[in-house]
Amino acid sequence: GNAIAVVRARTGPSELQAVLAAASDTRRALTVPNQWQGLTTLVAPVSVNDEICGFLLTVDSAPDAIDEDLMVLAIEHAAMVCGILMGREYVVEAAARLARSELVEGLLAERARSGDDTAQWARHLGYDENVEHAVLVLDLPRAEPASGHASVGALLNRLAPDALVSVRADGAVAIVPSTDGAPAGAVDRAHRVATMCLERLRSRGDTVSRAGVGNAYLSVSDIPRSYSEARSALIASERMGGADNVSLFSALGIHRLLARYPDAAELRSFGMEVLGRLVEEDKAKSMDYLETLSVYFAENKSLASAAQRLHVHPNTVSYRIRRIQAITGLDLDAQQDRLTAEVAVEILLGTKGQR
Repeated sequence: GNAIAVVRARTGPSELQAVLAAASDTRRALTVPNQWQGLTTLVAPVSVNDEICGFLLTVDSAPDAIDEDLMVLAIEHAAMVCGILMGREYVVEAAARLARSELVEGLLAERARSGDDTAQWARHLGYDENVEHAVLVLDLPRAEPASGHASVGALLNRLAPDALVSVRADGAVAIVPSTDGAPAGAVDRAHRVATMCLERLRSRGDTVSRAGVGNAYLSVSDIPRSYSEARSALIASERMGGADNVSLFSALGIHRLLARYPDAAELRSFGMEVLGRLVEEDKAKSMDYLETLSVYFAENKSLASAAQRLHVHPNTVSYRIRRIQAITGLDLDAQQDRLTAEVAVEILLGTKGQR
């Protein structure tokens, strides 16, 4: 602190930056010009893994007592020792992060040999089976550098310090505990954390994708299930075109089943077999048959409610429904046809824009 004060008093902020920049470029110790009150100040860069991570400043109150070249060598040696010590701390910290991440991955993938192993891993990580946990998955672009993904992991840790976080090549995973013990507490908190994380990534200009959140469970043995649900929420979000958002598995409805079907093209093929003629009619005549059908089902076949949502007259909805049945050959009063049409609508609207 005293050394920095001396340098700032003698050089000023801008000149101090110039001295530090010169020391960083040359990777050598430098003497700060212009002695002040008989003091000599030297600056040496401290490097860890070939990166400058700081500077060592020394103030010599008796500059004539030691040869200047010897003093430069001494401070460079001291800076090297500092770099070695900091490097050791960095290696230990990195190893600890890796080990912790591997333990978290073990919980997600059920790689433990027995229930006792799983419980031991969980206790080692600080998992409390008296508190519900929900898994949050952040899906990030693979093109982003690994350091960028590491920063996402650090951001998650700041937003939820008690979460168990693992960073991957395609993003990050966090096991988020509830803080209030409420049944939906863990899901709500994971949703808030994911939302804040994506917002902060966007605010700093990072490329972001989407997030998925699984249901909440108490037992550590159910964590893989929550993780699978979070992945399903991501798949459903992608198929539905939900970029830059957070999807909850609990809110997917029928899409939780559709998301588990691996072939999205086959799903859309089914939808087109059922309602393909309706889609073509919409394109050819700029009609809103598909949207009308979706709203009609959502409003439990109420013409008045559907008309209110569509901002049209109930007679218009009635006419469209008759035309839909004529075009598709479906009888929407028949349970089997109605169920088939509802599933097809969800598929086509959920995969809109895909082929």
